[in-house]
Amino acid sequence: MNPLIFLSYSSQDKLIADAICSRLENQNIRCWIAPRDVNPGADYSNQIADALERSTVMVMVFSSGSNSSRHVKSEIDQAMAVTEMAARRSPAVAASTA
Repeated sequence: MNPLIFLSYSSQDKLIADAICSRLENQNIRCWIAPRDVNPGADYSNQIADALERSTVMVMVFSSGSNSSRHVKSEIDQAMAVTEMAARRSPAVAASTA
């Protein structure tokens, strides 16, 4: 499976998120970032959920804007739900060495 990074950010941090996306994609790491990857006419929240399910990693641009963004919080909540569902389906156990 090719890695896909979901980029979560506040609209205040769009320039930073775009720079991160560009840097990753220049290294052949695929990214999903709104609004670039949102299909017009399709349900926005469903597209976010689908992208999170297909993603192998979520990168969040943490700032005061993202810290207070209800959209970023929703994306984090959805990503956690996807992770919990995947953990229930997988016999593998993740462990931290920290």
